[in-house]
Parts: sequence; C-alpha cells; structure tokens
Amino acid sequence: MTRKPGLTTDLLRSIPLFRGISDEQLTELVGLFEAIDVPQGDVLFDVGDHAKTLYLLEEGEVTLYQSDEETHRLCGPVVIGELGAMTGLERNSRAVVGPQAALFQ
Repeated sequence: MTRKPGLTTDLLRSIPLFRGISDEQLTELVGLFEAIDVPQGDVLFDVGDHAKTLYLLEEGEVTLYQSDEETHRLCGPVVIGELGAMTGLERNSRAVVGPQAALFQ
C-alpha cells in the first residue's frame, strides 16, 4: 500500500476517532486517504452541502462558520466533517481553509 506524505498510522492514532483501531487497520486507512490541495481562504464545504467526505487536517487551520459567525477554529491533526460523512446529513457549517493547511480526504 502506498503511504501518503505526512500521513502515518501514528498521526491517525493521535486522533480520538481512530484510537483503539489495530495497526493493520490504521495502515489500511492511511492508504485510503488522498492529499488534496485547497488554497487558503477557499471553502472546503458549505452549509447545505451533501456530506460524502470526511477530511483530515494534518496541520494548519480550518475555521468553521455558522450564519457568517466563527464558531470553531480547528488545528491539526483533527478530523473534520465526520458526522455528516457517516450519517449523510447535510453540512450545518461552512469550513474555510486557513494558513498552512495540509488536508486529506
């Protein structure tokens, strides 16, 4: 399996969602993620979007907004959009990519 630059089993294990998963399963998960290039200031997803993807922020920042009000500033490593991706619910916030964000989907 090809390993993605910067994305390791240790990084995944540091995220609460992936704790308790075996090394073998984490290695498989690493192979499923793909690096994406999203410029600073671009919208990663918006309110009402159909959630099909979860994102992993390896480093940098992503800011979440509801009704044009900042609600959360996320710093990597963290998973973003997992609830919607797992349930198919529409996105309830806008995610804007911040400085030095390294993202995977």
